[in-house]
Order: sequence, then C-alpha cells, then structure tokens
Amino acid sequence: MTIDQPAPVTDVLSFHCQQAAEKFLKMYLVRYGVNPKRTHDIGFLVGECCRFDPAFETLFDVSFLSVYAVESRYVDDFFIPSIEELGNAYTAALKVRDFILARIKE
Repeated sequence: MTIDQPAPVTDVLSFHCQQAAEKFLKMYLVRYGVNPKRTHDIGFLVGECCRFDPAFETLFDVSFLSVYAVESRYVDDFFIPSIEELGNAYTAALKVRDFILARIKE
C-alpha cells in the first residue's frame, strides 16, 4: 500500500477499513437471511459467517480491525495508528472483500 500524502489521516483511513470489512461480513449474513447483530466486532461477525461456511475461519486473523471501530473514536480510547498499522488494516479489508466476493460468485 502506498500513501501519497505527506501526513495521511491514519485514524480515519483505518476506521474506513474496519467499516468496509464489517459491511461485507454483514452483507454476507443478510444474503443468508440473517439480520446481523448491531456490532462492530469483526471476530463475532466472522464467527456468524462460519455458521454458513466453515471456510470463514480463515478470516479470524482480521479480527484486529475491531480496534478501529466507532468505539475507538471516543476520547478515552482514541489513538493514531501508524502507517504500518494502516497498511495492515487496508490489507485485511481487501482480504475480507476478496474472500466474500469469491464466495458469493460460487
């Protein structure tokens, strides 16, 4: 991943990576008639998806994205991710996207 800004807003970009992964996981659940629980917990959502396809277990390693969720944007929990952390979040979001898009095409 390359960042073409001298000072990227890593907290906002990491938040959007988490949101993308969350929305893809929830979309998959909706596809199977599940009304997803209101949560930002990626690990929980991956677990829910495992009920329909055990191959989702390969996504448990992206659970770390949950730290960039809405809750982390409050003052007491707020932190600025490094460029490396942002890169990891971006890679994880792409992994979720690619995995789910491949699953729904089958």
